[in-house]
Amino acid sequence: MRTLFFTVIMAISVLMPAGYSDAQTDTAVNTKIQLETAQKVTFRSKGMNVSALLYTPDDYQQGEKRPAIVFIRPASGVKEQTAGLYAKLMSDRGFVTLAYDPRGFGDSEGVVRQRENPFAVAEDARNAISYLVTLPQVD
Repeated sequence: MRTLFFTVIMAISVLMPAGYSDAQTDTAVNTKIQLETAQKVTFRSKGMNVSALLYTPDDYQQGEKRPAIVFIRPASGVKEQTAGLYAKLMSDRGFVTLAYDPRGFGDSEGVVRQRENPFAVAEDARNAISYLVTLPQVD
């Protein structure tokens, strides 16, 4: 039986690494690196497509099983910002990670746009975990 290890982390912008003196330049560089190493994926939540970035560790070997982490962005953020940065950093440390845009934000579907709904965000997080358990690289 597979062992499941999932941690849902609410990434908060105040946790940015020390030494972030030129945030605008660093953010642009980090976003470029994140997008170059991420795989764009979608999963379904409440009948809508949710857009996500999936990161697999660079040292991943075919057939391996790795622990996974779902990153939820701070209020009204998108996956390419704080959540994506932390997803990339934890992927570099050996985890399969997923950062996503909740329904109604970023690239995800949703009729109502930019309206924060914590219940919908939590439901999207549950569906993100359900999506991850289907991946062969996730333990």
